[in-house]
Amino acid sequence: NESVPNQVVIRDAFEAFAAKNFPDMEILSFQPTNADPAEAATKITAAVAAYPEATAFWHIEGAGLSAAPSALEQAGLAPGDMFVLGVDATPETLAAIEDGWVTSTLAQCFFWATPFAAQLALDALAGTGPTQQSWNVGVVPVGKADLPFKGCPDSAYPSIG
Repeated sequence: NESVPNQVVIRDAFEAFAAKNFPDMEILSFQPTNADPAEAATKITAAVAAYPEATAFWHIEGAGLSAAPSALEQAGLAPGDMFVLGVDATPETLAAIEDGWVTSTLAQCFFWATPFAAQLALDALAGTGPTQQSWNVGVVPVGKADLPFKGCPDSAYPSIG
């Protein structure tokens, strides 16, 4: 929603990139769903009715995305009728990719960064930890060809040292 800073930054960056690189793309609506699948389902169905010319949905968080299959079906669409992008590789999203309702998602690799975080903690306890306070952790696109998804590759994680 508009009170979640990273989601606002993501939306603003997308809009700026689209305006610069895809000047014929029209962004029809921004519909915050407060990470609530029930709210997302209602808004997805309403958006399909309000914008029949729409060809894509982009969900910038994972909970609302889980509502896409049932909401799109309720709106009269079939798998593959709408290009749907998401964020997060939740089990629901991966199943929706397998079933054709979601085209692709971005796996946020920090969800699989536990070994990296554990090594940082062990190094800190041993007094050898880095003084760096944050690390960039990548995202990985996941589409049907990437299933079953086994997590992010090592290249998506920073290294210590």
